[in-house]
Amino acid sequence: MSQKEVSEFLDISQTFYSKIENGQARLSLEVAKKLKSLYSVGSIEDLLDDVS
Repeated sequence: MSQKEVSEFLDISQTFYSKIENGQARLSLEVAKKLKSLYSVGSIEDLLDDVS
C-alpha cells in the first residue's frame, strides 16, 4: 500500500504521514486507531511496540 493510499485512508496529508513514518511527527490516538484497523493489529500497544 502506498503512502498516498494510507494517508487518504487516515484522512491526513501524505507529507504528514511521511513525517510520522520517519519519526518527525507524532500520530494522534485517532490516527493510531485507524492504523490498527487498516493493518489488523491486535492492540494499539502492539502497533506502538513495533515502532519503538
